[in-house]
Amino acid sequence: MDGTSQSRVTLTFESDSGRSYLYDDVTGNIFPWNPLREAVLKADLDGEPEEGRQELRRRFSERDVTAAEDFVRRWRSLYGAFVRTTGPGPAFRVPSARELESHIRGGSFALILILTENCNLRCGYCSLSEVYPLNRVRTARRMTMETARRAVDWYADLVAPQRARNPRKRFGLSLYGGEPMLNMPVLRGILEYCSQTYPGLFLPVMTTNGTALTPRNVETLVKHDVLVGISIDGPAEEHDRLRIDSRGRGTFDAIAKNLRHIKDNHPEYWKNKLTSVSVYDWGTDLEAVDAFFRENEDIIPRSVFVNQVGSRNTDWYDQYGPEDAGIMVERLERLRQSYKKAKIGNDRTSHYTNCLIGMGISMVMLRQRALDQRAGFLPFTGTCVPGDKLAVHVDGKIDMCERVSGDYPLGHLDRGGIDYDRVSEIIREYQDRVMGYCHQCANTKHCGMCFSLAETADGFAKEAGRCAAIADNARQRMADFMSIMEANPEADLQFESDTSMLEQRMLFQY
Repeated sequence: MDGTSQSRVTLTFESDSGRSYLYDDVTGNIFPWNPLREAVLKADLDGEPEEGRQELRRRFSERDVTAAEDFVRRWRSLYGAFVRTTGPGPAFRVPSARELESHIRGGSFALILILTENCNLRCGYCSLSEVYPLNRVRTARRMTMETARRAVDWYADLVAPQRARNPRKRFGLSLYGGEPMLNMPVLRGILEYCSQTYPGLFLPVMTTNGTALTPRNVETLVKHDVLVGISIDGPAEEHDRLRIDSRGRGTFDAIAKNLRHIKDNHPEYWKNKLTSVSVYDWGTDLEAVDAFFRENEDIIPRSVFVNQVGSRNTDWYDQYGPEDAGIMVERLERLRQSYKKAKIGNDRTSHYTNCLIGMGISMVMLRQRALDQRAGFLPFTGTCVPGDKLAVHVDGKIDMCERVSGDYPLGHLDRGGIDYDRVSEIIREYQDRVMGYCHQCANTKHCGMCFSLAETADGFAKEAGRCAAIADNARQRMADFMSIMEANPEADLQFESDTSMLEQRMLFQY
């Protein structure tokens, strides 16, 4: 015995027409499938003796069996398809501090400045509120200009190897909060500093609730070409249900007024740099929201990101019952069917539905393939390597992203930046507690699990049923994708042809 083990890592699904397919997680390929190919693959994996293969030849034609055998064996021999082999010993290699430093310096793509921990709104589902006890809370703390400059200087030095290879490369600079515009002096100052000290190095982006988009503030954003994602959850009745100010008043009208001013005075900026980011929960009328975005494109910027209010580590959904969840599922299903029908018929779809439904279907096209390599020490789940993007808090603490609780800091500006030994320890814990059985999974290339989603009060963990839910979601997305492609191979599943919009979508999906 050499201590190796093998696991079949495939998923089967059907398109709307009833055609069968097999997804192979080793190569990332989707194959047309049928009972003969399944029987041949099973026989090959089981080492079935020749008598069993003769039974196949009695059930099917000699030519068909030979073709199926050639197909299966070719993919197995050339690419190791259908089966993942693991060896003896530790399942994953823990990276050294030197290896991590090389990886981060050579691959980090965004710096997030948390300019303030405060906000002028009191949105019901806010991740900084008491409904998310693991997250950092709302405070009055703000980043100083000195800390912001130090962070930018430190990050520019960190990515110097990338700048040497490609002097034209740009890195994300995300202005984040709380509401980042509550610290407008530092926001304005750091944009000026970057444009003077590092011209062309950063692509500035900002997520805002939209209430502080005053004419003067907008002039700053226009001057520095900042990509802005504005939180808009739908029409006034939907938006104001949850997005309220400190006095409990809705905020839709104020945001709409600001948007009209921007469009009237800066039409090209409104068109090219403003977008909407939205969330929904079980109480959202998704079809009404979709209609709103479709019917108000003259004033509401296009959607680039739509996501459900987080359901982990929160009691937010205690206010809803099974009936509410069922209604949400029905609404999503109707929008999903409507989206497919539109794509098959080359009809227009709203930007909102493109994000809510189409993004997952389009990601089937962008899934990893056989030669796409992830970091060897984090080969499974969809997580970034800590350091691929870096969040600097108001006090100079460095985190892997703005979504984590702060219990896993990577370092501090006052202590030289990143502690690579600490990053190695964090990765080891994630390997041990999250990736233990990933080598047996048939859905690693569609997995969305990451450090943030795996965080609990007791460290990293996977909640029961999450892997099965992710696999079911992947089957549905692949079935939808193939259903569209069967009916219309020329269907347009892309979101935008505008490069700036694609960049913005990537940066807003931290």
